[in-house]
Amino acid sequence: MNIETKKTAIKINEAVAGCGSEVMTETDIILPDAYPDIQRILQIDATARIKEKEVGPDRVVLRGDVEFTVIYVPDSEMTDMSVKSAHTTANFTDVCEAKGVLQDMKVKAGADISNIEYNLINSRKISIKATVSTNLKAYRQSETEFISDIESDEPVETLHKEVLTFSQEADDEFTVTVADKLEVPSSCSAIEDVLNISASVCDSETKLIAGKAIIKGNINVCTLYIGAETQKPEFMEHEIPFTEILDLPNVDEGMECDIDYKIDSVYYETDDSGRLIGVEITLCVTADVTSRDSALVLSDCFCTVCDIELSKKVCTVDRIAGFFQPLFTVKGTAEIEEPCPPAAKICNITASPIIDDIELKDGKANVKGHLDMQVLYLTEDDETPVYSTKSKILFEQSVDADGIEEAKIECTAHMTGCSFSLADDRHINIKAAVSLSLKLICGEKVDVVEGIRTTESAPVKKAPIVIYFVQSGDTLWSVAKKYRVSPDEIAEINSLNPSQELSAGAKLLIP
Repeated sequence: MNIETKKTAIKINEAVAGCGSEVMTETDIILPDAYPDIQRILQIDATARIKEKEVGPDRVVLRGDVEFTVIYVPDSEMTDMSVKSAHTTANFTDVCEAKGVLQDMKVKAGADISNIEYNLINSRKISIKATVSTNLKAYRQSETEFISDIESDEPVETLHKEVLTFSQEADDEFTVTVADKLEVPSSCSAIEDVLNISASVCDSETKLIAGKAIIKGNINVCTLYIGAETQKPEFMEHEIPFTEILDLPNVDEGMECDIDYKIDSVYYETDDSGRLIGVEITLCVTADVTSRDSALVLSDCFCTVCDIELSKKVCTVDRIAGFFQPLFTVKGTAEIEEPCPPAAKICNITASPIIDDIELKDGKANVKGHLDMQVLYLTEDDETPVYSTKSKILFEQSVDADGIEEAKIECTAHMTGCSFSLADDRHINIKAAVSLSLKLICGEKVDVVEGIRTTESAPVKKAPIVIYFVQSGDTLWSVAKKYRVSPDEIAEINSLNPSQELSAGAKLLIP
């Protein structure tokens, strides 16, 4: 008996490592000669960015920088400005121990600032320390061949199993630059000096077509500056629309896509009149695209006229059991607590949704988290005209998970919009739109045929009429294999549907 096997290749995704760590970076800010002395520091903001990833055996080295913005009250004898700002950048390196990681694996990494400490050495020098929290996830994607079918010169019965898989079609980073010229509103003073510019992406949407992703959105730009006429802090907001086409050769319409935006840098320049400011904003855009697929693999076979020896193995194949992208609204009140000065006007609120816990229960994914908010506001205190404080608003969201009870969970949260109003001088009403990308991954154990060998055997002897009493756990296939008879023949002679389940105790005629 000659048997030839046909094989099919299945892509398998495997998460290898996920970890986080902290690293300290420190630097000194020494004011340029043209800057006035520091009387009092009002606020220090910092943004961490990863610039380079070096992947090696069992470890990942992350290199990046932290951009610091210091807003301070200058010496009144040196300037009429009530507030001034200074900037500096510090580098950091984090060596992350990640067991199982190899050089050819894909690694995603992120960085945030978890703490800032500073010391005013003298009126022209500040010592700053910042704690950078890094996180990374490593995975590999490989192809494994399975026997999908066989060809034989003797009658062979085969049993197949459908294997559901998913493939990472894209996990790429892009740099997108958005530039525009922003006019100062007629109701505001001209710009004397820019203190701080912050930017965030809102109202974003994505469309996949063959080989490309079309992304659209708006960049909300908030500018805090010293007015030329008032010599006091003023504030203005603008929205810059953007549209970009990302080249993703392997993607197509209908795949599942998660786009993440991070502001990498903001460059600005004012004109001589102080009523026009040119901005150039660099976005780091991460595109994570997955596709679902299926394949039939051979799980069992037997020959009706001779013996076949099978070698089998059990494989665990991950599949995407569910992918959900709900959009929901978070409402709450942020409080400006003592000893912070009361607010006269809110300049800007930078909010990041943080996932604290996810639980699968009763067919739903219950997501708990909070909005981590940085509030920048103006006061009526001449000694402290600008102030910044942090606040949190808790949220819970239940997502229908199509009845899935057990799965590995991958979840990211994105802020798509935030509005706020000052209820009183210590309370701010917040309304934020949050989007989740929730992926539920189930590992399915698949019993597959690894090898086939035929052996010579004497013809099977059996009585002219065989009556078999179905045992618990029997299937049409297992009974057919026991007697080396086609399952279809047993179904036909017993007037059964081939997919029908057998009842224990039932009688079957075996042809």
